Amino acid sequence: ILINEQKEIEIPAGGKLLNALADNSIFVSSACGGGGTCAQCRVVVHEGGGDILPTERSHISKREACDGHRLSCQVAVKQDMKIEVPPEVFETKKWECTVRSNDNVATFIKELVLELPEGEDVGFKSGGYIQI
Repeated sequence: ILINEQKEIEIPAGGKLLNALADNSIFVSSACGGGGTCAQCRVVVHEGGGDILPTERSHISKREACDGHRLSCQVAVKQDMKIEVPPEVFETKKWECTVRSNDNVATFIKELVLELPEGEDVGFKSGGYIQI
């Protein structure tokens, strides 16, 4: 898979593009965990993605589909591919943290306090997105 014309990864055929990228430390946002319902894992597939699936049609317009937009959680890796991801994806990190507290503040609001590995810092601001 050639990503943004700058990074190439080799993976065996099979599985979904979202997982293949994550297995190579390229973390595309996916709030639904690959179920095809949140549409956050959108990428552009220039070559090798096959036809758009019915599960993607409610999230991707016909014009976007013609331009190669796909949900990476729905794209099966079957052949060589050329894709484009948002540049900020290359800056995304993954950490193993210790949960210090997990409190319900309101019905749909939690206060989750995590301890990051020593020397690490998250540039997270209120209203931003983080996948846990």
